[in-house]
Amino acid sequence: MAIMRHGLIPLAALVAGTVALRECPDTSSAEYDYIVVGAGAGGGPVAARLAETGFSVLVVDVGHDVNNYNTTIPNYLARVLYDPQIELSYTLNEYPKGFPYTRDDVWYPRGRALGGSAIHNAVVNNVANTRRDFANLESMFGQSWEMERLRKLFVDIEDNLYIPNHCDKGNGQYSEGMEHDLQTSHVCDHGYHGWLKTNTIQQDILAKFNDAQLNNITAGLLSAAPFIPDLNSRASVDATGFSLASNTIDENNARSSVYNRLVAVRDAHPDRLQFAYDTLATKILLCKDCDGEEPRAVGVEIARGQGLPVQSDFHRKRHLKTEKVFARNEVIVAAGTFQTPQLLMLSGIGDKEQLCEFGIDSVVHLPGVGKNLQGASRLLLVTRDLTHSFLDHDEISTTWLLKDNHTLVNGCTFGSDPATDPCLADYLATRKNIYGLGIAIGHITYKSDDSLEEPDMDIYWAPAYFPGFVRNVGDLITHTPNALTAVALRAHPSSRGTVALTGSHPQDELRIDKNHFQNDGGATDVAALRDGVKMARAIVESSANIAPFVTHELFPGANYTTDEDIEMHVYEHVFGELSIHERCV
Repeated sequence: MAIMRHGLIPLAALVAGTVALRECPDTSSAEYDYIVVGAGAGGGPVAARLAETGFSVLVVDVGHDVNNYNTTIPNYLARVLYDPQIELSYTLNEYPKGFPYTRDDVWYPRGRALGGSAIHNAVVNNVANTRRDFANLESMFGQSWEMERLRKLFVDIEDNLYIPNHCDKGNGQYSEGMEHDLQTSHVCDHGYHGWLKTNTIQQDILAKFNDAQLNNITAGLLSAAPFIPDLNSRASVDATGFSLASNTIDENNARSSVYNRLVAVRDAHPDRLQFAYDTLATKILLCKDCDGEEPRAVGVEIARGQGLPVQSDFHRKRHLKTEKVFARNEVIVAAGTFQTPQLLMLSGIGDKEQLCEFGIDSVVHLPGVGKNLQGASRLLLVTRDLTHSFLDHDEISTTWLLKDNHTLVNGCTFGSDPATDPCLADYLATRKNIYGLGIAIGHITYKSDDSLEEPDMDIYWAPAYFPGFVRNVGDLITHTPNALTAVALRAHPSSRGTVALTGSHPQDELRIDKNHFQNDGGATDVAALRDGVKMARAIVESSANIAPFVTHELFPGANYTTDEDIEMHVYEHVFGELSIHERCV
């Protein structure tokens, strides 16, 4: 089985370590064909597809089915990040000891629930500028990871709601089953029959509220760079310019994600797709076949009703009452950036020296497990050489205070009771207000160096105060109705971090070290982010459509003037998502 995205790996062909494994039991009568650990964007689609195809699947997740305003309203990012039913609040060390800047309390929120972090993200849908990513994947895993083949799979899962459909029958371009045929010579840029709804800013919502300030800001951004009508098309794969945001939002202006996919398949095939909610996977059950020494995963050890130390409702680690569940075919681990390496190491897969330190028998000596942590799109490839990177980014924000509140948010409290929040009442009645929009207006894509083959920088623009993932960001968003933020994003930064055990108990906290800007190329990363801040400032200050509406720069502030000042801002406030990448050899 191919290695897949978002921390998902098959445990099939691993190199044996130092412990003699027991012979594999007969699992032909096991209750499930497959066990998937993790119900997020990695494990969820695989589990749904397997069940839809006819296999019985058990999905193990430390969360449960959460379906409320926080998880369904697209612009409730300020609330969903703090929902106690979902929140996983990881803290990590941004820099090593002795570095001039100290940040040892950096907050990286994650989601635990049906749908995983896909039910609490910013709903941005951007598949552009990924040529390098897929070239790297193809070099490691073969043609099945070639960019064009995977774009066809994107078309297969997408249900596009904002680009006219030129691919259906009658125009000579679409034929029955074409979206599933990877050998078809012509492939549409977008899909219209999949499960992931994609949308863009609803012009009728903007017209309804007639926000002159926001309309002018949008016009200023449109004139700041060449317009890209559809950034997710093949023609725009390496394009530079401004594009309106594409979001995973459905026709009712609600969040669309793998959650909807899982619920649909569960309801259609309850006998095939089953869930162990609020259940902690504690170990992968490994054994050896009678005809060889290579380990094979036959099941998972689980503890029902148990959680992680980063949950808001976690009190203390306990003596766990565990049980074993077995799979006839495979175990698929998609537990996320941090929990996947922990589960592997607790199962004896990892650096044998670290495992020995905590009394864990080494089954498979793989020093790369838990290494090569990067700001990224969450991919785990378990290997030994840590020299290759892809699918990653760093971000830095600049925020301005505007003269007037956004008309779109007048009277909005981003609350949970429509009786006290008129905007929530209006959204539930009409689905036509700011709550149904994504947080970003659009973004400018460009190259930090003209010699590059493809763009490596984006500047996302949002009518909100968003300094990054700081613990009070929800309050900053909801209580600052007159802000504009530019988030400069750098693709493929050089940082490499680690996830390490602090003990052998599944509820022990992890030590997570990001080691930001410490590798070769770190200074280049800082300079690119610095220049992103300068570019955003130049756009705001020079635009006749934007500058008249600005009172002052709120973050980092006008006192950050020199290159050295702005670089200090980068060091002090850089943020981004995280993943682990390692190269197969």
